[in-house]
Amino acid sequence: MRRSSSSRSRGQKKARRKQILYMAVALFLVLGLVLSAILGFVDFLTGGQNVGQVEDPHLVELEERAVTLKEALAQAPEDGALAAELGNLYYNMATISWQQGLEVQGDKYGRQSREYLIRAVENGEISPEITLNIALLALFQNDHDVAEDYFRKTLELDEENPAAHLYYGLFLSSIKREEEAKEHWEKVLEYAPEDSSEAQAAKYYLSFPQEEKNNN
Repeated sequence: MRRSSSSRSRGQKKARRKQILYMAVALFLVLGLVLSAILGFVDFLTGGQNVGQVEDPHLVELEERAVTLKEALAQAPEDGALAAELGNLYYNMATISWQQGLEVQGDKYGRQSREYLIRAVENGEISPEITLNIALLALFQNDHDVAEDYFRKTLELDEENPAAHLYYGLFLSSIKREEEAKEHWEKVLEYAPEDSSEAQAAKYYLSFPQEEKNNN
């Protein structure tokens, strides 16, 4: 029996809401804001409100910097450090765009970021920051195999990385591996300062499944 178009639409909206939640957490941890800001931003994005499409002068500057880096990388294609710098630049551009509600633009920068960060890793520039960003971008792009691979790489490089445990838990929860997700969120509370954004988010996600059950 075929699913109705309305059912497919609801499924797509639910999946998109989950993606927005992932990236909202990522964005606000990068900016160092608190959980209330994370949740407020999710409500803002999923509430159907319109965001102005005015071009950000800072993004224009970053785009110009990206052009310069790409020209330099063309002259040294195996320079892992240069590829990492370009990938991180595009990652910042993506998060800025998503923050402003520029979804299409953010997705484009996200794809470019992942491409250059993977290129950096392939050329020997490996760090938990790079592998975690690749995992997050793959997660947002629904590439689950790559996401899990890079979450694991990140934790191999830094077992006590609270952000990696937080995001890996989100990924595991999204594919219904709830017990494993819980283990990683508990690791966040073990490794992160109690008042940190990571700890606040982990406490929220540890409490969320029970709240959901109570509401059903």
